[in-house]
Amino acid sequence: MTRQLLKIAQTVVSLTVYCLRWTPARLEKFFFKAVSRIVHPSIAGRIFKDAFCSHLKARGIFVEVEYLQTIENVPVKLSLDVADYIQRRFLTDGFPDFMPMLLRFCDKETVFFDIGANVGIVSLGVATVVPSSQIFAFEPVTKTFGQLEENVRRNHPKINCHHVALSDQVGKVSMLTVAHDSGSASVDHDYLKQRLESNYIRTNSQTETCQTQRFDTFLSNSKQNVLHLKKKVAIKIDVEGHEIAVLNGMKLFLDTIRLEILVICETNWKNLDTVRAKFENLGFDLLGPSEAILVNGTLYGSAKDLIFHRR
Repeated sequence: MTRQLLKIAQTVVSLTVYCLRWTPARLEKFFFKAVSRIVHPSIAGRIFKDAFCSHLKARGIFVEVEYLQTIENVPVKLSLDVADYIQRRFLTDGFPDFMPMLLRFCDKETVFFDIGANVGIVSLGVATVVPSSQIFAFEPVTKTFGQLEENVRRNHPKINCHHVALSDQVGKVSMLTVAHDSGSASVDHDYLKQRLESNYIRTNSQTETCQTQRFDTFLSNSKQNVLHLKKKVAIKIDVEGHEIAVLNGMKLFLDTIRLEILVICETNWKNLDTVRAKFENLGFDLLGPSEAILVNGTLYGSAKDLIFHRR
């Protein structure tokens, strides 16, 4: 699609959405799903980025997530706000790229910790495919945590949700949140501001005081040993630049637990070497991304999901 046609499509979508915002929510849902199915996701995302952010009424709609790369369709009913950038990405792109590997790893003998759970798409994907797995989801931002609890209630109430930010200390911390992008909340204010500026994103932001907890402390305070009779542990860490503090807070666990562990840790270019060294010094193998990407800042981009495994 040429730039001119794309601009026309964005204008048409903008006008349509502006009109639909005065109608029942189900019409917004129908229009969004229709465009998502007809237009290629990469093009749909570019159309929605401007049109939906500018004009969609942020009232939340129930949608079916039906796409899971390379494995199978996983039907999960999510309450998603398509005016929110990351939640709109869930609709247009489906599950994250690491999801197939995570699901191949998880089974009934696995405990899964979702650190930075957002609205629960990864936790619910695991719970749908492996309903007997034990899942703990951590999300510190109040508004996002409310959506997480609602999504869990509608799908898999046995998921354990915790309204807390994991870090290297127990206490409170200032969290920077971004309007219409629940996936960009971060304890590292400078990192988040730099990332938004580098991507030429201008948006309103505000701070929220959140409770913090160490992963090691969480495990020691659990009423029951969450790892009892389990053979495998899967961990997803997506905390927008705060990953080193999270890893420091689970030092005892990583040093002493001898179960098979898969860790998916999103990290930025600044923290890459430190995060990689921490895991490799503990005997983890790096499964991805490729070395060619890891040594090239241009290919690496602002952040990547590093996948580590230890038997």
